[in-house]
This record gives sequence, structure tokens and C-alpha cells, in this order.
Amino acid sequence: MEKWISISFCDNYMVSNAGRIKSLGNNKKKKEKILKQSKATNGYLQVKIAGKSRNIHRIVAETFILNPENKPQVNHINRNKEDNRAKNLEWVTASENIRRMN
Repeated sequence: MEKWISISFCDNYMVSNAGRIKSLGNNKKKKEKILKQSKATNGYLQVKIAGKSRNIHRIVAETFILNPENKPQVNHINRNKEDNRAKNLEWVTASENIRRMN
């Protein structure tokens, strides 16, 4: 089941464990809507939040994946950069990320 949680760094936005981002709107003119995703040149999916492009996998990982060892990078377990479901992401070190690519 899809679970939605508020994004910590920006009011009026939520992220789901399915890798979707939505704007909650802020008045009668702006309604709640799922944000359009675009693909960056590096292959990762992004959304624009408050005028800034942000990688979806980072938002999902920061919201849903515990990181007790404070690892700096997010790996797509199935190697598909467009699969931003929380269950497909894990925190890794740079060297772990390189090993998983091979």
C-alpha cells in the first residue's frame, strides 16, 4: 500500500514509498497534484520543488530508509535508476556503490 509522508525540507509537499512526489496546493486555486518527473542527463528522475530540481531517489531514501551509519549515497538495488520505490533503495558508501555497479 502506498504511504505518504511530508517532505522535511519543504512545506506543502509529500513523498510516497512508491517514489511519487505530490504538491498539496496552498489555496483554492492550487489543487493537490502529483508532480511531473523528468529525467536528468545522468539518468535519474527528478522533480522541481520550490524552483529547484531534486533527485527523487534521494527524497525517498531520506524519508523512508534509515541510515544509522550515515552513508552518503543511495543505491538502486535492481540497478534501474527509474525505480524509486523505497524497497528498491539502500544507503551505501561510495566504494559499496561502485562494487554494486559491477
